[in-house]
Amino acid sequence: MHKNPKIMPVLLPSKTKPHRGFSLLEVLIALLVLSIGLLGLAALQTMGLKFNQQSYQRTQATLLSYEILDRIRANPVGKANAKFDNVALGAIPAHNNCLTIPLCDANAMADYDIFQWNTALASQLTEGRGVICKGTLTIDTAALPATAACAVTGTIFRVGVVWSESDLRKNMIVESQL
Repeated sequence: MHKNPKIMPVLLPSKTKPHRGFSLLEVLIALLVLSIGLLGLAALQTMGLKFNQQSYQRTQATLLSYEILDRIRANPVGKANAKFDNVALGAIPAHNNCLTIPLCDANAMADYDIFQWNTALASQLTEGRGVICKGTLTIDTAALPATAACAVTGTIFRVGVVWSESDLRKNMIVESQL
């Protein structure tokens, strides 16, 4: 008897179909699922940009409101002369450029501060305008254009800012005891 040390197994043919890849229907379904996901991501990106712009405008409105309050604090003579008591919404007073004039008095500086503030509001906010009131301030954003009413009483300064955001008018009032 002879023993064969190496016996080779014999592979029998399989009765199942061999794998040949994806069918066209599977590829189309995968493409549909992928495109729906990408459309969702695009919508998410668009909403993120919109909310980022709204946040930017609200931040600018807040910073500019506190800026004019700091300018009022820095000009006690202009404040005592009531230059900041009732500044109309979007007012651009006649002014001298106090950066180039060597001797600018407190009243001229107050006019220049109001000019710079309202100019900054108009350039940094969509349809941005501001109002300053020493007393009670009422802003009506339903009116076209928005209006503000000031009743000069007391010692509290109220600074109002109005702007447009996504075709809606927004307003903010900051108050300070100066």
